[in-house]
This record gives sequence, structure tokens and C-alpha cells, in this order.
Amino acid sequence: MLRLLLLVCLAHLVVGRTITGNIVLKSNPDETIVLPNGCQYIVQVVDASLADGKATELGTTQYTLVSSLPQLYTVTYVPSGLPMGSDSLQAQIKCPNGPMYINDHKISVPDKEGDNITIDIGVISHH
Repeated sequence: MLRLLLLVCLAHLVVGRTITGNIVLKSNPDETIVLPNGCQYIVQVVDASLADGKATELGTTQYTLVSSLPQLYTVTYVPSGLPMGSDSLQAQIKCPNGPMYINDHKISVPDKEGDNITIDIGVISHH
């Protein structure tokens, strides 16, 4: 019985959901922006259920050598299991001169059946 319980817990940790989409300029999603050399982007799914508390990372993906926007991303995460709206998606593009683009609002991850979710992330310039 203990082995079965451990197997179920392990399967829950291994099986995750995948979010795909594009990182786009919020003000004009169809516009192509050329980025300076050496940029990278980080997309994270976090549990932001604690007000004033540090968000818990549920999944992250990082790409280097990003040269332009829009940019396709894929991130796999294990849902927190908390009510809808607790898990959120965030993105930032970092260049050698510091962060360049970030999303400026909370993007809630829908709590839907199935493993694949598509969400485009609109970012703004941040200097």
C-alpha cells in the first residue's frame, strides 16, 4: 500500500502541463522588434497565492541568443493545485544592459482539463 501511495505521489510530480505561445510587444503584437546581441528570455509559471509573499516557482524555461520579438516559448510546470488564479505566467527579456522587456500585469493560468495551454504574453519596454 505504501509503495502504491509513493508511486501515485511521484507520478503527480512528474506529470506536468505545458504552456506554449508567443512573447509579443503588448502595444503592437504584430510588430517585429530586433533585439541587441546577447539577449535571453525567461518564462516562469509561479504560484502567486501569497499576498506580500515570495512567489513559488512551478516551472521555468530560459532561452539564450534571442534576437527578436515575437518569440515562441514553451514552459512545462506542475500546477500548484490551488484555486484558479493562483498560478500565473510571467516573462522577461534580459539583455547585457539589463532587463529590457517585462509583462506588466498578472496573467492567470487557466485551470482547464488537458495538458496543453496556449497563452501569448504581451511585454512592455522596461529600462
